[in-house]
Amino acid sequence: MLKIRVKGLTEAITKEKLTLVLFNFLKHRGTFNIKDDKSKELLENIDANLNIIEGDSLFPCEKQLKFYEQNNYFRGQDEFYITHKDLLKEIKQILSVQIKHNLINEDFKEEYLKIFNRKREYYIGPGKGSKYGWKKRKKIFLII
Repeated sequence: MLKIRVKGLTEAITKEKLTLVLFNFLKHRGTFNIKDDKSKELLENIDANLNIIEGDSLFPCEKQLKFYEQNNYFRGQDEFYITHKDLLKEIKQILSVQIKHNLINEDFKEEYLKIFNRKREYYIGPGKGSKYGWKKRKKIFLII
């Protein structure tokens, strides 16, 4: 998947491969609030590892691929995080290149980005029908 993403940054990829890449992005949308969730020491370690290869000039897939080639892993380790903002920059590049090659159009790009950027606020809860939702607990919040 990483090699397909890297290729998509500069050249056309098939619709099937683009579909796989875009679906994968939706499953792994990056960390939204890492600065709030992690300690200062861990953040410094994360920043150091994200910038180990040629600084910030690389897209996440390029960093991940080089990191993988050096360490034989790129996901599932506390010291390696990719933010939502970084992935968004990569997606925009991939989609723009695919538009230039007439694989998709600008409308598709805009609609996809809406889906990718969608984030439900924590206080809204997980959605209708979930046993973890807040709606059933309304009385508790009225008391508070």
